[in-house]
Parts: sequence; C-alpha cells; structure tokens
Amino acid sequence: MEEICISIASKIVEEPVALIGRQLSYIIYYDSNIESLKDVLKNLDDKKNDVQRSVDAAKRNGKTIKDQVQSWLNAVSKIFREAEELQTKLNMQRRCPSLKSRYSLSRKAKKIAERVLLKLDEELSNNVANPVPLKQLGSIISNEGFKGFESREDVMNDALSALRNEKTRIIGICGMGGVGKTTMVREIIKRLQGTNKLFDDVVMSTVSATVNIRTIQTEIAESLDMKLVEESESIRAQRLHERIKQSKRILIILDDVWSAVKLQDVGIPFGDHEGCKILLTSRNEEVCKTMGCKDNIFRVQALNKEEAWELFKATVGESLDNNNPHLLHVAKMIADECKGLPIAIITIGKTLVSIDKNEWDTIRDQLKNSLPEIIPGMEHSVYSCIKLSYDKLDSDEVKSCFLLCCLFPEDYDVPIEYMVRYGLGRAIFENVNTIEKARKRVHSFVGQLKRRYLLLDSHKEECIKMHDIVRDVAISIASKDPHRFMVRSFDAEGGGGGRPGVQKVTNQEHCSAISLIDVKLDENITDGLECPKLELLQLKNSSSSSEYSNHFKRMKELKVLSFLEVNMSSYLASEKSLLLGEPKYLHTLCLEDCNLGDISHVIGGLENLEILSFARSQINKLPREIGHLHKLRMLDATDCDGLEEIPHGVLSNLRRLEELYMAESFLNWGPATGSKDETSMASLDEVLSLSDHLNILAIKIHDVHMLRNDEFLLKSQPIRFHVSINTSWSYKKESFKNRMPGYLFKNSLMLRGDVREYLEIGAVRYFLKQSEDLVLFYTYNLKYVIEELDGQGGFQHLKVLSIMCDDNIEYVMNGMNWTPGGQPAFPILESATFKNVHKLKFVCCGKLLDKRSFMNLRSIAINNCDELKYVFSVSIAQNLVQLQSLNVENCAKVEEIISKERMEDDNASHMIKWSRLTVLHLIALPKLRGFYTGNQRDSTYEIIKPNDESVNKTKETRNDIQVAGSTSSRSKVAQVGASCTALFPSNCISWLTNLEKLVLDSLTSEQGSEELVVNVVFDLEGHDSAFSQLQTFRAYSLCGVEHLWKNVQPGFQGFQNVRSLDIQRCESLKYLCPYEIYKLLVNLQQVYIDSCLNMETIVLAAPSTEDNIHEEGKEIGGSGVMTLFPKLLINIFHLSDLPNLERFCPDAYSFAWPSSTRIMRVIDCPKLKTLGFAPLSKKRPAIAENLSDDHVRGREESGGASSSTGSGCSPLVCFQSRPSTRNFTQILPQVVNREVTLTNLQTSSASDNLELLLVAECNLLEVIFLVQETPSTQAFDKLRDLYLRFLPMLSHIWEKGLQVSSGFGNLRLLRVWTCLKLRYLFSPRIAKLLTCLETIEVSECSAMEKIVGEAEGGGESIEDELTFPQLNYIKLRSLPELESFCSEAYTLKWPALEKVHVLGCPKVKAFAPVSLYV
Repeated sequence: MEEICISIASKIVEEPVALIGRQLSYIIYYDSNIESLKDVLKNLDDKKNDVQRSVDAAKRNGKTIKDQVQSWLNAVSKIFREAEELQTKLNMQRRCPSLKSRYSLSRKAKKIAERVLLKLDEELSNNVANPVPLKQLGSIISNEGFKGFESREDVMNDALSALRNEKTRIIGICGMGGVGKTTMVREIIKRLQGTNKLFDDVVMSTVSATVNIRTIQTEIAESLDMKLVEESESIRAQRLHERIKQSKRILIILDDVWSAVKLQDVGIPFGDHEGCKILLTSRNEEVCKTMGCKDNIFRVQALNKEEAWELFKATVGESLDNNNPHLLHVAKMIADECKGLPIAIITIGKTLVSIDKNEWDTIRDQLKNSLPEIIPGMEHSVYSCIKLSYDKLDSDEVKSCFLLCCLFPEDYDVPIEYMVRYGLGRAIFENVNTIEKARKRVHSFVGQLKRRYLLLDSHKEECIKMHDIVRDVAISIASKDPHRFMVRSFDAEGGGGGRPGVQKVTNQEHCSAISLIDVKLDENITDGLECPKLELLQLKNSSSSSEYSNHFKRMKELKVLSFLEVNMSSYLASEKSLLLGEPKYLHTLCLEDCNLGDISHVIGGLENLEILSFARSQINKLPREIGHLHKLRMLDATDCDGLEEIPHGVLSNLRRLEELYMAESFLNWGPATGSKDETSMASLDEVLSLSDHLNILAIKIHDVHMLRNDEFLLKSQPIRFHVSINTSWSYKKESFKNRMPGYLFKNSLMLRGDVREYLEIGAVRYFLKQSEDLVLFYTYNLKYVIEELDGQGGFQHLKVLSIMCDDNIEYVMNGMNWTPGGQPAFPILESATFKNVHKLKFVCCGKLLDKRSFMNLRSIAINNCDELKYVFSVSIAQNLVQLQSLNVENCAKVEEIISKERMEDDNASHMIKWSRLTVLHLIALPKLRGFYTGNQRDSTYEIIKPNDESVNKTKETRNDIQVAGSTSSRSKVAQVGASCTALFPSNCISWLTNLEKLVLDSLTSEQGSEELVVNVVFDLEGHDSAFSQLQTFRAYSLCGVEHLWKNVQPGFQGFQNVRSLDIQRCESLKYLCPYEIYKLLVNLQQVYIDSCLNMETIVLAAPSTEDNIHEEGKEIGGSGVMTLFPKLLINIFHLSDLPNLERFCPDAYSFAWPSSTRIMRVIDCPKLKTLGFAPLSKKRPAIAENLSDDHVRGREESGGASSSTGSGCSPLVCFQSRPSTRNFTQILPQVVNREVTLTNLQTSSASDNLELLLVAECNLLEVIFLVQETPSTQAFDKLRDLYLRFLPMLSHIWEKGLQVSSGFGNLRLLRVWTCLKLRYLFSPRIAKLLTCLETIEVSECSAMEKIVGEAEGGGESIEDELTFPQLNYIKLRSLPELESFCSEAYTLKWPALEKVHVLGCPKVKAFAPVSLYV
C-alpha cells in the first residue's frame, strides 16, 4: 500500500514537472525551434515544387489532377500561409519582445514543424493525374482566331457580366458576317467553365439561315446526353422542355440566328424557368429585339488597325520576314485592305502562307481592285458569308439601295440623299408619289441595313459608310446579272487613267450602271462607253479633255447622270450639249461640287428631268432654260455662294416643283411688284406661288418686306421649311451663316435684326408658330421671348431654341403672368441654348404654375449671360423631369443653379427629381455659392480640417519608429473651426442620382477675396449612397476647394462607377480623396492630376478611419497592400507639377500600381522618393538580405523597392519608411518570385499592359527597373516607348546585376535627357532583350561613357556579339564623357541602321568597334 501511494505521489509530482518543463522548453529552445521550422519548410517547399511541376505538366496535357494530390497541395499551401503569419509575428515580436510572445511563437513553430514532417512523410503517387476525361463543350470547340484584343475583351466582359446578372434572361451578340461573333461565344464558353460553375449545363446549337427545328432540338438534346426518338416536333419539344427544367442553371446558345425562332416550338422554357438563360448571335439586331433582347445587345465591331495587324502576323507566322522591308510593306497594305474583318484577315493570311512570296503583290492588287473572289479561299469563306446577308434582305428595293452604295470610293462618307436621287431616277421605288416619301423610305432601308451590319455609321450628318470588304462583295454582286454595275477607281497608284485593260473592261453592252472615280475623260476611256443599256453614270473627282466630244452620245437609255467634283467649265464652254444619245430619258442630273460656268446649253433638251442639283458648285447664273423643265420636282442649289442671277419667271414656271433648296445661296431677290424685263431677278412671290406641290423650302432672305405673299399659308399640307431672315447686315460678304444640316431638317427659322418689323409680316408669324428649331441671332427690340413672339401660343411645336448675341432679352417667359387658357409653354421643347445674352435675368421670371411647361426639356446650355444670378427657380426645376444635360459657363453673377424665390414653398425643393440628368458642366462661375443653397443647414458647422501634420509624414528616424498604429506614429489631424461651403450641399445630393459626367472649372473667386469661397465639392452628410452612376469627374481651377469629398458616412456607397478622374490646378487640395472614397473607386480607368501645388498625398486617412487602417496594418505586420485604383485599365496615368507630393497612401499600407496601366507619366514631382514599393505576396513582410544594410538604408532614404508575387505582380509600387531589414527574421525559403528587393519598378505580370512610360523631374529616383525572373517572366513585354528626362540621381535604368533572360521585347523607342549620373543605358544582357528597339536618343547626360555598359557581376555572361535587328536611328548629343557605343570586345550588328547623329561628344574616337556589321 505504501509503494502504491509513493507511486501515485511520484506521478502527481512528475507530470506537472514534465508539463512545466515542456512549456519552458518553448522559451529555452526558441531559436532552435525557429531554425528547425526553417529547415523543414525548405524541404517541404522543394517537394511541393516537384509536385507542382508534375501537376502543371499534366494540366497542359488536358488531364485532371487526382484528389489526393490536390488535397496534399491545399494542405501544404495552408501550412505556408500559417508560416507566413508566424513570420510576420516574429518580426513584430522583435520590436516589442516579451516572454509571453516568445513562448507562443516557439510553440506555434514547433506545431507547424510537426505537421510539415507529416506532409514530408506522406507518400504520393508518381502519376499525379487521372486519364483525360471525355471533352465537354468548352473543350471540344475551337476558338481559333480569338485573341485577347481590347475591343474583344470589353464586349466579352460586358456579355459575361450580363450573364452573371440574375435578372438577365436573354442577351444578343451582334455584328456583321465574319466579324468573330461565334469565335467570341466559344471563348465565353471556355471562360464560363473557369468560373465557379455559373451554369450547370452549357449547350449550343447553330440555327443558320434556314431554320430547322428538329436539328436544333437534336443538338441541344445530345449536349444534355438525351436522345429524342419521337417524330413529332411538338412531342420532342415537350420532352426537351422537361429535361431543360431539370437543370437548375443552364445556358442555351443559339448561334447564327437569321430570323426570330419561337423558343416554345423548340422546347426551350424561356420565361417559366428562371435558371434558363439564352445567348443569341446574329447579324440582325432586329431579330434579337424580336426575341426579347432589349438592353443586352452587345455589338462586335471590326478590329482596329493595330489589332488587325497583330492578327495578321499571328496568322502568317514565320512567312512574314521582318528583314524584308518590301514584303513587310506589302503585308501591311494587305492587312489594311481587310479593314479589321477577322474572317478576311485569317483567310488571306492562310493563303499567303501557302503561296510564293512573289505572289503577295498580286494578292494586294486584287484586294485593292475590289476583286476578292479571285483570291483562293475568299469565295467560300468571305464572299459567301456577306452575300448571304445580302440575299436575306427583305425586298428588291432595299437590295438596290445597298448596291448603290458601292458606286462610291473606299472609306467614303456616302450621302444618303444620293440613294434617294439615284433611286428615283432609276424608278426603283414602288407606290411612292413624292420625293419626301421616297426619302423616308430610303432612310428606313438604311436603318435596316445598319442593323444588319451591311452599312456602318458615319460621323457626318445623313451619311453612311461601307466596310471595304462588304463594298468589294457588293461590287462583285452588282457586276453580275441582272445588275451589271461597273465600278473602277483609277488613282495615281493604279495607273492614272490610262491603265491597260480599261477600254476592254468598260466596253460592255449590258452595263446598267458605271462609276468612274479619279479618271481623266479622254478617248482612252470614253471610246469604250458604248453602253446602250446604261441607266446610271457617275464620274467622281475627274477631269475632262475639252478637245474630245464623243463622251456620252451612245448612251441611249441613261436615266441618272452624276458629276461629282469635276471641273467642267472648259468642256462646257466648247460644247453645245452633253451629247447624250437620248436625253429625253434622263430623270436625275447631279452636277455637285463642280466648276460649271455656263450650263444653258446642257439643260435645253432634258424635257423629262425631275431632279436637278448644283449643290456646292461654282455657278453664277441659273439659265432661263430651267424654266422649260416642266416635270422638274427638285431643284437643289444649296451652298452655291457664287449664284447671283436667277432670271424672273424661271421659278414660277416650275409648277410641279416639290422641293427647292437655296440655303446659303442666292440672295438677290427682286421686288414682287413693278415692271419686269430681261434683267429682272426672281422674286419671293414666285417661290411662294408654287404652293400646289411645294413641300420643302430652304431659302435665305435679306429683306423681310419681300415676303408679303401669304398664299401658301392656306395650304392644307404644311410646308417643311428652313428659312433665314436677315435685315440688319449686308446680305453679301458679311451675311450670317445658317447652313442646312441635311435633307431631313426640322422646320427651322433664323431671325436676325428688328423683331418688331418681322412680326408685321404674316409669313413670319406663320413660320414662328410652326417652327421646331428657332434661332434668334443679333436680334433687337425683343425683351420677353414667348410673350412677344407667340403671344399666348406658347410655342407648341418648338423643339430647339437658340438665342445668341442679344442685348435686349431679359427673360424667356414670365411664369406668374402666363395664362394660356389650358396650353402649357414650351411643352415639347427639348434643347435650349443662351449665348451672349447679356441682359438675361431669368429663364422664367416668377413662380411657374403650369406643371407641363418645359416638361420635355432635355438639354440646356447657358454661356456668357452677365446678368443671370440663377438658372432655375424651384418651380421650374420641378418640371424638368426629362433634363439630361446642363451646361452653364462664363456667367459672372450666377450664385446658384437652382434658387428658391420668395413666393415658393419652403418644402418645394423636396419634389425636385432630376433622375435623367447625366451630364453637368459648371465652368467659369466666380460667384457660385452652391448648386442649391435654400433650406441648407447652418453653413457654419465645424468640419475636420487637416493641418499640415495631417498630411505630412512624421519626420522620425527609423530607430524611433514605434509599433504601427500607435499614437506617436499616426498622422495627427486637428479639429479646426472652418466654414463648410459645399458646391453640392447635402440637401441637393439626392437630386442627381444618375449623373454620369461632371465637369467643374474655375468656379470660385481667388482666396482672400471678399466672396465666400466654396471649399468642399461633395458634402455627403446624411447620405448612405450617392453618385453611383458617375463615370467622369473633372475638376479644374477650384482655388478654394480643400476637400473634394467631405462628411463621408460610415458604410457609404457611391462613386463606384467612376472611370475618369481629372484634377488640375486645385491649389488648396492637400490630398485627392479620403480613404473611405478610395475604397469605392474600384472601376477607375483614367487618372490625370496636374498642378495641384499643395497636394502631399493621394489617399488620406481621416481620424475616424485611421485607427481601423492601422489595425489592418498591424494584422499584416504593417505591410498592408493598397493597390491604388485596382481596376485601372487606362491609356494614361498622369501625375505632373506636384511639387509637394511625397507619398500615395496612409502609413499602414504599402502601395501598388495596377498591372494593367498602359501609359504612365510622372513629371515634376521632386519630393516623390520612389515610384513604388512592392510588399511581399499578400501578407509577407519585406526581406532584403541579399543587399547590404548600407545599401538598403541608402535606398530607403532615396529609392523604392519591388517584388514579384506568386500570382503575378503589379508594375509600380510605393515605398515608405520601414524598419531596417537587418532586424527581419526569415523562415520561408528565399525562392525566386517570393522575396522583396528594393527598387522602383517591379516585374510585370501576364496582364501587364504598360506601353509607354515617361518619368521626368523626379529628383530622388535612382533606378527605374528591377525584374526578378520566374519561369513565365515576360517583364514589361508590351512596353514600346520609354522617356526619361531630368532625373539627377538616376544611376541605372535597369538595376545593376539584373538577372533576367526575357522581357522588354517590344521596346521601340528609348529617349533619355539630362540624367547626370547615368554612365550607360543598359548592360549587354539587357541589350540582348531589346530585339525591337528602333530608336535611341541620348542628350545632355554628363556622366555617360558608353551606351552599352560592361558585363556585370552576378553571373552575367554574354556572347561577344550584340545584334540590334530593328535599330534604324541613333542620336547622341552633348555627352562629354562618351567614348564609344560599347566595348571593343563586342561585335555589333544592326542591319536596319539608317542614320547616326553624334554632336557634342568630344571623347568619341571610334563610334563603334572595328568588328561592325551594318
């Protein structure tokens, strides 16, 4: 019993002692445990890398990884994450050591090491993958031809976003044939498979032009592992419907849809199955809309020039010899002729690969001459693709209009009006009895052709464009029966006009239409124009031989003759007619943009002529013979500014005239009364007497008293008019311009001069009442617009009002006095413009009682109205429910945009809803106090105003730095009494819910003036969301503004769609945005910050958020990664003239640039120490043990650092003061792509898009690039242009000893100015990478000794030969220490070198080594 007791007592004593000993061992063996963990982690990392390489190889072969292997890798990754957290805590413990922390960390290290050993002992199969599975749809389909071009990525990402939207049921992808719709859909399928199973099933069926329901059903069923054996389509549809509903989430793709498919007939449960989504591809937007697509139609356009060239090069491959300049030139011409159409590029590219290079010129000529079907492969793939779209057009009329477009040159802006006039001349329109109806029909056809992508939009009014390949196909179709068109362009490159074979081609008896472009009319051409069946002849930009007289005599059935940009004066002077075979058949004669001279003998015999146009031609007299054209329906003399004579009686004889166009033309109208002789001019009474048929009148009048005939006012059919009346100025040289915008103009009236005089004329009153577009320009004797011009009529038809340069008008209407008897004022007014209306006081004076007035106003622009104090009263603002755009500029007295008048209800502002306003410009309004200041809360409330310490980084030595987040190290923000005067006070923020573009410029008086200075832009007090649709924000010259955003509430949401941010000359700004707003700017794509002289940081942490930020920093060892504007997808990131900018983000964070930046410029930021600092991947602390402490310390004071991360890294990052790296503990293995080294620019990731980098006047920068090599490193491989200037401390462009074997392969231009410490541009190792470098320019670098430096340490070895295959220009200027291009040890090869410019380089004895090959 005693022994048992002793034994028990012994165990009671031993176990606590052992337990205590074990716990003490964690403290005693602290260093040993850490080292042991470091060793086993290294072994585990080696094993993980071996397994990962096997996994990667298996994936490349399409195999699936075994679950055991994947689980092992996941577990190992978790161990490394825990080790990273431990490493972070170890380094924090070094700054604040304690026994408790040593115990905890040692114990954690011991436990992790045990788990590591278990994973090392775990046996894994040598075969890490399963056999290749049966392929799913995404892996079966081919996406040949799809490249990650920006134009494609944007459309595809939008489509994917729509598919992810739960409310979306159907989307459409539209584009012309061959543009790549199906290829894009296949890529979408592949990407959907890479997401988190957005759909359980994805099925695809090709519908094609001939719809076969059974085929569609079968293709969908087979994709779902289902067999349909039934014969009845309805039963098959029912079964398929039931099967599809079993899939919770299914995407059904219907490719190549030509006409609306009834989904219920197929069996697709559209509408009653929320998990079923449809994706259509079609060449016809109308089909998509018919099938339910409304807002989700995504348009695929042709590739731009650069993308087309990249696709061409990828298709041609090695067949394209970059060292053959002629072949390269021909290849680029061929690619250009394809005009970005992928199917044409790929087809022609494959043809070029299979033929001799000497035949490439022939292919180019065939494309240039619009003969695509001759090229092998084009007939089947391209020609048939586009012809099918043509065949499916609805009618012969629309087909005829389409073919008429091919009569014009490539890339031409084709006026739609030509289709009207040519079509009428050839009588292609059925059941059309007026020209106006024909015009409307043609515009309807054009809309249909554009929606089917056979025609393209033009930037010119009432014009369209035709894709060159489509035009080639159209010419090919039109050249065959039954059309027989011939289109030839004889430009300088093609042979001038005497090219062999022209006569043979043109001598065709069956031609119905001929278009000759850039041709010289002589016997070589016109002898061949024996075309008895020719109906249309168009000559464009051609010249004529006056000696030849048989041009057109054998054209017996000619109906349309068009001369465009032809100098005919000499020819017409020598001939008595156009020598037409049978002129009686001619219906349309267009002599436009021509130099005509006397045309009286041309007109004489054209008895059946219906359309006659001299638009924009040089002609001084309309011949009397025009009066004999009794069937003439249209006379167009638009913009004939030299026309001075129209004999009396000519116009009055044209009794069937429907349309008369004389805008900006004849002005010498004669009086209606008095004796008439041969010298008398036509009168306006003649024009107005044509009221029986006249539908359209465009005319300019210099004397309103000539407009006395009121007969046409009695017409039952109202006339469409474009009338300008000017009584105050000379009607000749100084006459005002009121150009006709096109042939679909609204009823338009422009008045200039004495308004009282106008109102005495009945015709003017009629025009005023019927006007849809009214312009008052330099008018006088008019004070109140609506009351004086339209009485109580209220301008019921007016859509556009423009008042310019007026010194009398005070307001547009008086709201209090408006008693229209039930009629509102301006009920359909859409646009209003007031410019230089110097006495304008109100748009509407007083309270507006009628709620329908102005209710359709969409756009208002006010510029230079000196007396205006506010734009709208609250009562008018309530009516503006359709307002979309507001622009107020240069109004010296404007204090508010919306103002509450005395008689208006205090709560009326709550009824203002501008939900449609998308564009707001406020410019040069020096007295503006706010958008709306009524009902504003006390304007003297206290705001948190940062003093200098709130932005300046505390100047402490690194030895004094305390734990991140402690009081002493935080930026201090003092609360200072300051009046908050907001441009957008909180009481009007909710009105602007859908604003997309905001431009603010020069809104406040200079600080120190007596005016109250606006110091805040957005006061977000009391708002949890705002400006969620804003995309563009520009703020220029806001002198007193200290905060762009203020009073951001916790949890606030908004500004998340801002794409463009442009801030310039805001001198009081010390920071760009608070941290709360920064977090919301997730879609920013463009940043431009310039001349903000006091800006010290980009992102500021306010006192309310700084603690949280520091806590986040403490969690990750003070190394939080702030990627500035993480989705930056921009052309330009620009920082310039920021003399006080020191840093980018709060202290707790490191700063990273987004990897997708394309163009970056950093100019004149002298206090900016680095361009970037790369923290460790995710939460790793910085490590730099491979550098000496002194080097690190020096770089910390003047430079930056960078790293690569495991998943790809950002191109630029921000370095901040940090603890010395000598105190860091490292337990993770130092492998490439993990450690952080010190630099300014880091390795780019696969998504890196940087194309241009400009760095200038940054006085502290020492190094530009450091790149750490990984197996997939392609460092800055899209960088094309590098500019470095005025960098006095720059010692290396590429970090010395840089170890990298790829990257920078697209650099074309390297230009360096005034970098005084730079001794060479690049090392031999870097030189080997610069295979595309074309231009080197170096100026005023006083220390520069060589362009290519010596081989550096770190294991660099280089062959003795240096080759620059594309280098063609070298400029070296003012380099006093330069001795040579490179060491004599190297042989230089530069086969493309054309020019070397060396100036001011006194030490240069031999520019290059003797062993030189050029």
